[in-house]
Amino acid sequence: MVNKFWEAEEVEGKYMEVIISAKDGTEYLYWVNLVSSPKDEDEYDWSIDVAINYHNNKGFEKLSKDDAEACEPFSRDESEFTFIT
Repeated sequence: MVNKFWEAEEVEGKYMEVIISAKDGTEYLYWVNLVSSPKDEDEYDWSIDVAINYHNNKGFEKLSKDDAEACEPFSRDESEFTFIT
């Protein structure tokens, strides 16, 4: 599998980066696809909700919105984050 490097400019407006911080200090990075984002909802809040639900359904420590923040994606290697479509 090739580890693609994603430039922030090529995903701007398409994905939102959500960083979730566990109680033990572990950080989880998710890129949430904005294609399904409701037009009348804040894309930052919506992305956090999507990432928290995804994270909690994977069997990790249950976390809340208070443990997450959303931002525009940074340029990263694909191995550094998980896509949520």
